[in-house]
Amino acid sequence: MLKFADRLIKSVEDSDYPFYYYLFVFVFSIVVRNFLEVFAYGEIQISSWYAHLHYSTYYLALVTWFVVIISALTKQKINSVYKVVFTFIPVIIICPIIDLVALHAFDLKQTLGYLSPELHGAFFSKYFTFFGSSIGVNLNIQNFFKPNMGPSMGYRLEVLFVLIGFGFYFYSKTKNVFKTFNALLVSYTLIYFFCSTPYVISLITRPYSPQLVPYYLFLLFLIFYLHSHLF
Repeated sequence: MLKFADRLIKSVEDSDYPFYYYLFVFVFSIVVRNFLEVFAYGEIQISSWYAHLHYSTYYLALVTWFVVIISALTKQKINSVYKVVFTFIPVIIICPIIDLVALHAFDLKQTLGYLSPELHGAFFSKYFTFFGSSIGVNLNIQNFFKPNMGPSMGYRLEVLFVLIGFGFYFYSKTKNVFKTFNALLVSYTLIYFFCSTPYVISLITRPYSPQLVPYYLFLLFLIFYLHSHLF
């Protein structure tokens, strides 16, 4: 499995396709993800352009932070990391697909991904329970997927797949289990930070807007600034 991952990563890095091919995959994946969310959660409408811009800037900021951090931790060229990340970015499409199946097959109506102060308590304990229930609460299959238990089943599985993929990448580049574990911890923490954005915003302003385009643009500017000055 590790050898296969090495070959797959190297084949992407060595490919001579124009960079805009990879950029197209990234944009296409976001468009499909946003479209599927309309049917999976009913929280936004197809015509809600600002909501789609909100989710698009979310992915753009999150992916850029990931790429810069991965490049810094593995000492790989940033363009090479972008190519790998953009190649496998379609993984984000699985979240609404899984939740659509859960909705129609098991009648499980779930919230998407944010940890919001008005819906979810136990902010810190959810970090250690993978967005789930508070520590010490007895879970069962029914209440595990309730909206007030945190992000949806599809979102958690998506994050799990992303972390597994990054684990293969980090180990492929470092051949060091300890460094890979630390990198995965940083990756999970970054995802959790983005997922808990409403908590962060609520510390600054109340009430916060659920659509945070300026905030994500600020994070995007911040990581570009840090990359140019620190990495």
